[in-house]
Amino acid sequence: LSRAWNAADALNTTYQVSGLAFQPKALAFYIVGIASATDAASAAVDGRRCGGFASSTSNRRCLGTYSVDAGASSAGSTFNRTDAVIATVDGGGALTGALDLSAIAADGFTLIVDDVAPADLSVMWKAWGGTDISNAEAITVDSPAVAGTVEVNLVGAFQPDVLLIFSSSDVAADNGATNNAGGFGFGFTTGTAAAQNVCIAGSEDDASPQMDTDGYIQDGECLAVIERTGGTVVVRAVLSSFDADGFTLNY
Repeated sequence: LSRAWNAADALNTTYQVSGLAFQPKALAFYIVGIASATDAASAAVDGRRCGGFASSTSNRRCLGTYSVDAGASSAGSTFNRTDAVIATVDGGGALTGALDLSAIAADGFTLIVDDVAPADLSVMWKAWGGTDISNAEAITVDSPAVAGTVEVNLVGAFQPDVLLIFSSSDVAADNGATNNAGGFGFGFTTGTAAAQNVCIAGSEDDASPQMDTDGYIQDGECLAVIERTGGTVVVRAVLSSFDADGFTLNY
């Protein structure tokens, strides 16, 4: 479903979603930089891409990229935040908008404007709940410098059944940004079989006199990152195992 996040809405404006048949235990959020109540596309707005996940008001993260439209040369940024579920930045990496999770109710949730949006945006969301879901957690994982397996231990020490992955290149430290247009990707895995791993990624150059973009989609992998220049896929991973206290990725 979707929810409007309007530039005219003041700081601390809240958006309430209610009427769900369950209390959300996990929430995912997405924006693609365009506001519309119906199906739409645009080639005349700045590109804002972001994905976020939350299991509570204190366990939430988002990651995304920005690219300017109709600039004299390509310009963009990548960012990573632990204090919002959706955010936007400008071409220099400065924060221009932030939307956070302020409450989870028995039948929905509430979002709050922590930083006013730079444009009218549509925020898409998913909610999971019910007795089949016992644990959910949002974490950040750094890719290794060399190929091999990386074991990730969850704070809640539980064995997951599914991973939802947002990925980006050239991401700064938590709650920071880099003014390099970079790759943004999305992946999903429910097991170690190739058919249970899928990912999609895109990228663009920064400071190029002519825009240069790249795309990638692949099964058999749950994570992919395209470098910000050259179009090479520089990070790829597949699920190696779901473990008793986390999971292991094979890069």
